[in-house]
Amino acid sequence: MARRVNRNPTQWSRWERDKTTPSMDELIAVHKATGASLDWLLLGVDMGSSVHQRLLFLLLKLPDREVVKLVEWLEVRFSL
Repeated sequence: MARRVNRNPTQWSRWERDKTTPSMDELIAVHKATGASLDWLLLGVDMGSSVHQRLLFLLLKLPDREVVKLVEWLEVRFSL
């Protein structure tokens, strides 16, 4: 992937590990090479996606204990 956006693989690895942050020009290069939206690259969510997709994305980011609490609340609230 690093080569597709004309970057050093070490630099790409640093981005993936949150050691450095890509510049706007670098994000645009990734967007052009992959088709990933800038919303997704910047925020981790595609603002053009459905509400269900956004909720699922947020749910997956929660710690396990918070997911358990949420499921328990939903079961009580909706008598599941």
